[in-house]
Amino acid sequence: MVLTVTLNPAVDYHVGLEHLKQGESLSAYNSLFFAGGKGINVSLVLKNLQVETKALALLGGFTGEYIKSLTKDILISIPIKETTRINIKLKTLENETEIHGQSPCIDDAELNLLKQQLFDLNPNYLVLSGSVPNSLPNNVYCQLMDQVANDTNIILDTRGKALKEAISYRSVFLVKPNKEELGEFYDCTIHSNEEALEYAKKFYETYNIKHLIVSLGKDGAYFLSDDKVYKAQALKGELISSVGAGDSMIAGFVAQFIKSNDPLEAFQHSMSCGGQGQPFLMVCVA
Repeated sequence: MVLTVTLNPAVDYHVGLEHLKQGESLSAYNSLFFAGGKGINVSLVLKNLQVETKALALLGGFTGEYIKSLTKDILISIPIKETTRINIKLKTLENETEIHGQSPCIDDAELNLLKQQLFDLNPNYLVLSGSVPNSLPNNVYCQLMDQVANDTNIILDTRGKALKEAISYRSVFLVKPNKEELGEFYDCTIHSNEEALEYAKKFYETYNIKHLIVSLGKDGAYFLSDDKVYKAQALKGELISSVGAGDSMIAGFVAQFIKSNDPLEAFQHSMSCGGQGQPFLMVCVA
């Protein structure tokens, strides 16, 4: 089973605008509500790919109830006292803007309930994905790793201090930063794909990682595995929305790896699920 953990879920409110201008009264041409949170997104895609999965999430308030109503087939909810946040995704003709709501405060009792549930489930694959609420320590993902067996395949998709703590703690099956998150990890701005590749190699060689995907948006992705580097070219086309693309990539990789045990096939499937089509792979470094 693939278990995902979402410490900081949200109701995602998607709003379509013709344009965004500060100080104006604007009318949306569409608006939609979704169950959000990176781990939840991964489990939803895995379910569509017919992979056994459960999404473990901290949920509270009316927004938590809404997420439960949309994800009841896969969800294991840990109740919290405070209300789950709302994120706003603004899409105009020119660009996308995200506004992340304030995270709820998670107390020790609520976190311990999640840890106990994780220990009881003991999954084959554990996806630790998304941001960490401010009330939790930066090493919380390390604490969650302690609740599963040493041979559990850990997938990490987080950023900042939480990523630095977790990546140093134990062997990781898959990590998937994007170019901006990789730069943030090294406290720099990455200006080109070539520069991203150099930092990706450094990251891969420094930490105990089996597979590393660095997503480059419209430029595709790098994949580092078995001491080789591959580049996937993204298909050209109109961007409808990039929301959830990275989560879909993780789900696609894990689903295909479970099926074939082939990391290159898993990477191809990852790119397809990320909305970028079947890529052409070429070896960059032997």
